[in-house]
Amino acid sequence: MDTGETVHIMLLIILAPLSVVTFGLVAWWFYRQKSGAEEDAQRVANIWAQHEAWGDETCRRIINRQLAAGMTPAMVRLAWDDPAEIHPAGNNTEMWSYPAGGAGQNARSVTFENGKVSGWEGKYVAVAAGLNPYLIVAVLLGLACFLSALTVAVIFIVR
Repeated sequence: MDTGETVHIMLLIILAPLSVVTFGLVAWWFYRQKSGAEEDAQRVANIWAQHEAWGDETCRRIINRQLAAGMTPAMVRLAWDDPAEIHPAGNNTEMWSYPAGGAGQNARSVTFENGKVSGWEGKYVAVAAGLNPYLIVAVLLGLACFLSALTVAVIFIVR
């Protein structure tokens, strides 16, 4: 086998698996984005289904994950999801707590008096997806270039 064939075979051995892994990771990322968008669309539909009872302004606040005094526990669940803990505080008062989530997410809490929001601390911060297909492709392309150059160098040095 001459040097050209050896280089060709070694590059195929390196680049073929990297290409498959890259394609798989990008496909997984797009699938995850699609399912997240479908969940968000369902959440918005559930909120707008209450439009007549809650009104336009309240529905828009909930969609934007903002709270307002007087909101009910159901409204807060749609805006901020289920709390991590519920603490009864007596006198028809309870406090919901939400731990810090991911990067940029601070701990939050909501206080209810007689079943209505009377106060809250913090705000909902959407956690951005860490990896995206461009980053995946760039990293794996860089790895492929590095390994290809290393393979060619080793073959010519050994030769």
